[in-house]
Amino acid sequence: MPQTTKPVKIQISNQVLGGIADSEYLGINNSVAAMVGFNIHGKPGLMLVNQASTKISGNLVDSFIKYTVPCSNGETYGFSADNGKVWRIKDDGTVEPCYETVANVGESKCTGADEYNGYILWYTEKKIHRISIADALVTMWVPGAGLNWKEFNNGDKLYHPSEEVNLVLYIADKNGMTQLDGETFTQGDVVMNPAPAEHRICSLIKYITSLCYGTFVSSNVVKSLFVNWNTWSLTPYFIDDMPEVGVNSQLKTDNSVIVSAGKKGNFYAYNGQQLEQYKRIPGDWTGTKEAIVHPDANINHNGLPLFGLSNVSGNPAPQGVYSLGSYSREYPKVLNLEYKISTGNLQNVEIGSIALSGSNIYISWKDSNGETPIYGIDKIDPAAKTSGAYFDTRVIMTSRGDKKATEIEIFYRTLNGVPAANAITLQARVNHGALVDGVFTEEAWTDVELVHDAERKRYTANVYGCTIEYRVIVAAEGNNAPELEICEITY
Repeated sequence: MPQTTKPVKIQISNQVLGGIADSEYLGINNSVAAMVGFNIHGKPGLMLVNQASTKISGNLVDSFIKYTVPCSNGETYGFSADNGKVWRIKDDGTVEPCYETVANVGESKCTGADEYNGYILWYTEKKIHRISIADALVTMWVPGAGLNWKEFNNGDKLYHPSEEVNLVLYIADKNGMTQLDGETFTQGDVVMNPAPAEHRICSLIKYITSLCYGTFVSSNVVKSLFVNWNTWSLTPYFIDDMPEVGVNSQLKTDNSVIVSAGKKGNFYAYNGQQLEQYKRIPGDWTGTKEAIVHPDANINHNGLPLFGLSNVSGNPAPQGVYSLGSYSREYPKVLNLEYKISTGNLQNVEIGSIALSGSNIYISWKDSNGETPIYGIDKIDPAAKTSGAYFDTRVIMTSRGDKKATEIEIFYRTLNGVPAANAITLQARVNHGALVDGVFTEEAWTDVELVHDAERKRYTANVYGCTIEYRVIVAAEGNNAPELEICEITY
């Protein structure tokens, strides 16, 4: 009797969604090769289209904001790492310039900022500046004696991260740590023994009642330190040597520490004794292709850590705002590219800072896709969905001998009468490419015609090939978009 082969069925759903897979070939259950613009944690069981990033700064921002302070006076302030300029984001979401710093010693570029003890503080290479939170509400700042208020012993042109622990503000200064206890300022050599001279402290985070910091040496030295310091001993009680180019950013995860280290997409988790490899952003990290998470480009929103990935060179992975977390402890912690910036670009982009002010998320960015870079501040828009959210399936290997048909079924639901007849579109990459102007081109996609069954709220299509990848694209109208229930592929 002839043998029959049982059809293979692949389901992509949000029951235990695996987020972005480790590659287009391999990943945990329900993971996809790529995903942009979906909210996979908001309602388990559905893939929701995320809210859009909308530019709110117009043409006012003309340099790269890498430090942002959501202030208790209701406003948010952004500080340029290219010069001394400061912008405010008012509580109604409008942006306006409010100051330009001119330091009397060293460079005037901002190297960090914070709110402490009734003041907004910002740092330049050699100076600490401040203004009271009440005076900061004035249209144009007049810091008076707060300009050039204190001076760092060492000085650093790039980094002065700061963190409050036990009512004391600690401000890193090159390889040392200064502290501000109320109005009392203490230089670093008194606070703790400095890190080795070649190291510069570039990231800080509070861990229970201690302070964790990471260091950077130089762009060509693959060596850095991760240190857990109790804030009172002169010698830190834990030091881990890292084979990475800097411990660049530390995610806000609540009572745990996950760090972004180096420029090759690696994340490490601190287990209380040492750092362990935790996650890697999938991409092409060969040669000089590099990306980084800037120190201030992370927040925790509704229990979900968010971070911004910035291109350094070669665009090794899509750039935007990612999440690395889960809905609750019952679900796996997975990677997802939640938001692209308002230009729509995923390459040649940097995310300088992400700020959470109440329920508002602000993203400062730099886009280098044109002849000259452009800059801006985006707000995650509660009144508009991202249009063009998509996910790519992993490679489906049907048969190396003969082309086989695959059937894809996409099930959805709609709210508020969204016209779904053309709201979901499909592309495919067959045998690792597609024809472009008659020439087979790797990485190219081709459109696939979908059959829409409005009664069953289902789209279907059939595609032949030895290897097949699908891209499912969801359009939005205003604040409405179809919600995906399941994607089922049979071959």
